[in-house]
Amino acid sequence: MKKYLLFIFISLFISFSACNYFESDNPTGISKIDVSITNLKPLADTLVYVGWITTNADSSFKIFESNVDQSGVITVSSNNNFGGLHKSQQFRITVEEIPDSGSITSPGSRVVLSGRFTLGQARLNLGEEVDFNSANGVFSITTPTDLFDNNLSGVWFVDSLSRAGGPIAGLNLPLLYDGWTYEGLVLVNSDTLSIGTFSNPETADDSSKYNGSGTGFPFPGEDFLLNPPPGLTFPLDLSNVQVIVTFKLNIKNSTFATKLLEATVPAGVQANTTHQLQKIDAQVPSGVVLITVDIVE
Repeated sequence: MKKYLLFIFISLFISFSACNYFESDNPTGISKIDVSITNLKPLADTLVYVGWITTNADSSFKIFESNVDQSGVITVSSNNNFGGLHKSQQFRITVEEIPDSGSITSPGSRVVLSGRFTLGQARLNLGEEVDFNSANGVFSITTPTDLFDNNLSGVWFVDSLSRAGGPIAGLNLPLLYDGWTYEGLVLVNSDTLSIGTFSNPETADDSSKYNGSGTGFPFPGEDFLLNPPPGLTFPLDLSNVQVIVTFKLNIKNSTFATKLLEATVPAGVQANTTHQLQKIDAQVPSGVVLITVDIVE
């Protein structure tokens, strides 16, 4: 019985001491940090992932610079003691350009993972409230920018085409940090055409390179009417093509994308019809950061 009471006392002491460390303005314990990230994509040689601690004074200091290994993993286990970790409020990972000289001293806006600390632990996610389990959507075959009769040449992520006030957003996707962007794609035989990138499925995407001269919907989508790439002929009949929604790093010429939703346009599809997208079980980047406290020096 005495041994059990001693064990309970020691456990309570360690638990109380750890809580006291993170709530104290002047802690006596020594703290170290361990970071484990999975499912990130490799970066170009000119870019690097950087981990940052944000304190309650709203200032940040750098913990590491690293690229991922072949499995998309970053593992950092500190060998040095870090001062001030008891003030940690948030951990962020950003994508930064490697400077020609000097070092990276402050975080940029391209946040790819972030999480807030609770008693020394932070779980990292792609956004504030990201749950891809509920991601879903539809697309419609329609050509709002066409002034003629090419009604099978457009893919728009909208629903309720016949609604009196106009269609509504067709995608239900979480908002991500600025380091990510969504992109719509169509696969035509061996060619991949971008519908455009977007951060919010309820606003237009950033592309209109193939559109006609009419006005498109204020949602992601594209009419494949003008400026065909080599090997393709526009207006494009979208029967049997694959429609995909991905998310990827928000960096120029990013080639690594993760599929979230997909569908194949039916053969003999009719104009102004709406079709369901199927969800893909995606490997989503995530991570855990743990501050370890040595209570006894």
